[in-house]
Amino acid sequence: MNKNDRALGSASLGLVFLSALSAPVMGQGTTDLPPIEVTGTPPPAAPGATTFLGTSLVEEAEGTAVVGQGERTDTVTIVDQQEIQQRRSPVAYDVLNSQPGLNVVNRLGMTGSGLSRLTIRGNGSVGPAGLQVFVDGRPDSTVSFAHPTPSALGLAEVEYIEVIHGPAPTLYGSGRTGVVNIVTADPDPGLHAYLDTNYGSFDTNENYARVSYGGKRGYARVGYSHRSTNGFNPDSEATVRNLNFKGQFILNDVLDVTFAAAQNEDEFDVFQEFFVPGPFTDPRTDQLNLNQTVYDLTVNADFGNVVSSLKFFHDELDPISQVLDPGEKRADVVEQGIRFKTAWEATQSTNIITGVDYLEASVANSPVLPPFFLPPLAIPRARVFEDLDETSFYVFAEQKLTNSITISGGPRFTDHSEYGDVESGELGIMFSPQISGVDTLLNDTTFRARATRGYQSPTLQQLYGVFRGGRRGPANPDLGPELVDQYEVGFNTALPNVNLDVVVWAQDGFDLIGLPVTPPPPPPPPPDIQNDVDYRNRGVEAVLHYALTQNLEGMVGIAISDFDQQTDRFLRVPQRTVDVGFVYTHSLFRKDDLEVSLYGRYAGGIVDIPVEPPNSPQVDLDDYYVAHLKVNLDVTDNATWYFGIDNITDEDYELVFGIPAQPLSAYTGVRVKM
Repeated sequence: MNKNDRALGSASLGLVFLSALSAPVMGQGTTDLPPIEVTGTPPPAAPGATTFLGTSLVEEAEGTAVVGQGERTDTVTIVDQQEIQQRRSPVAYDVLNSQPGLNVVNRLGMTGSGLSRLTIRGNGSVGPAGLQVFVDGRPDSTVSFAHPTPSALGLAEVEYIEVIHGPAPTLYGSGRTGVVNIVTADPDPGLHAYLDTNYGSFDTNENYARVSYGGKRGYARVGYSHRSTNGFNPDSEATVRNLNFKGQFILNDVLDVTFAAAQNEDEFDVFQEFFVPGPFTDPRTDQLNLNQTVYDLTVNADFGNVVSSLKFFHDELDPISQVLDPGEKRADVVEQGIRFKTAWEATQSTNIITGVDYLEASVANSPVLPPFFLPPLAIPRARVFEDLDETSFYVFAEQKLTNSITISGGPRFTDHSEYGDVESGELGIMFSPQISGVDTLLNDTTFRARATRGYQSPTLQQLYGVFRGGRRGPANPDLGPELVDQYEVGFNTALPNVNLDVVVWAQDGFDLIGLPVTPPPPPPPPPDIQNDVDYRNRGVEAVLHYALTQNLEGMVGIAISDFDQQTDRFLRVPQRTVDVGFVYTHSLFRKDDLEVSLYGRYAGGIVDIPVEPPNSPQVDLDDYYVAHLKVNLDVTDNATWYFGIDNITDEDYELVFGIPAQPLSAYTGVRVKM
């Protein structure tokens, strides 16, 4: 096993899972679930791989460190590369739809824009998403910006996506609704190339390309993607381009260095219904363009039972479409920081993780001119140059009490330059009953419980109103963190052909920032927003994966929530969903060369607020059922032809009031590996 096989942190500092020490080494006695499984069925670990906090110490980007739901205290959804190809989603978040507890809203009503909004257990569709997003351990513009931008990565580079349902503050930090870990793939040994091109309805064209080389001392990978569409709504053309690089150099048996960089460009037109009157918009804007440049450098050290990782990262956002006045800049956001983590196997039953995260964010913004019908000095104009920083220290421990019981958790202490200190943390317990000499269902069942205090730091917009040129819009530099308490109890049963996971959860949010969806024009002096919103949210999630025959596998998922609809935190999110999926494989010309997938979702109990007139009351959206058909055929060992039909069941439904969702559409393409 080379150094690449043992680097815990090079792919993702955030992917150290809260798992039972009693879990066997992956690939040694674990239950293999059907390929449709999306709760973490990994390929087996390399022979002789060890476990640390229930996770193999091999490289996460190989997919071997993803543990199953039965080895965790938190509820997760994991979509691996196989399912990404099965679903053929144009935007990274879209592949997470039709998963219990998760919902994706295409806010512009089109594909390819990179503005899909993921909600977890009902939160995040309006205002800042509240997500903490990591791409190979690099935080993706979630603290200072209104929402993350994970489109700065071609789907061809994604090895798997992991979503934690609810806050996970100790290891991941700020994020009141959940955590998204996007892990990219490391190249195979030797020289390889990859090409994926397709064409579909609404003049939608997607192209992905990758060249990579893997050697004994490291690897290098260069990827490029270009996606464009005319959109299925008027004035909704979109183009997304991405160039990315990742390389690793193994210095010796102890040290290795990984460098990654990406450039992403989003360009898309905006149709009128997109705008919500308020402080974020300007009537002159008819196109939204965003450039993002990211890079990070990671140094990993492996000293046997101690594994450390140090990551330096930089993330720059340039919303060029917001430059409405000549010679001015609008909300150029820069985030950079350091993440250091050390994982220590103290004893055979005790494991400890300690870490320090430092993040600084800055914004340079010039205000727009007042509307033409107002005198030039009617509204104060002041340039904005603001910055903030955040430092966190945390300790996470996992203790095996008996062969069946493991507890885990720890605190996180955060100091923020604007609001001061906040304490957060979590505590989980896992019980895996084992009755020796008796073949019982309990031997394959794990019970779990978890309590979490999560937080979300206010954004630069909420603190300073940077998108409208200073404190003209709702903003308050004295805002504090939003707090969310979450409690969940669940169980997971893994049998040879069946995996069932059920969880009951409760959320209580308080001191949330009150940000009206359709606020009236602010009179001078501008009104300050406050930490004055509370909410409650209760629900249950259940997902069943099963193998009906050797060639037919299926999934059924149910999620039911009880939202507090007195707040605007749960708009555009269904209170009840039923998800169904089937994957059928058939040997047409060679073994298992044909794969047919069918995914569908019923959704109900959705409300929204109309754009016009301002301050409209909430309205009910119609229930809907959508289904998607996907076909993959291996023409040769290295070439696959695929075909898909989206929305074969509902031609008239809305995810956002007044904006039709995608109608019936189709695409076809080819994927070649060399």
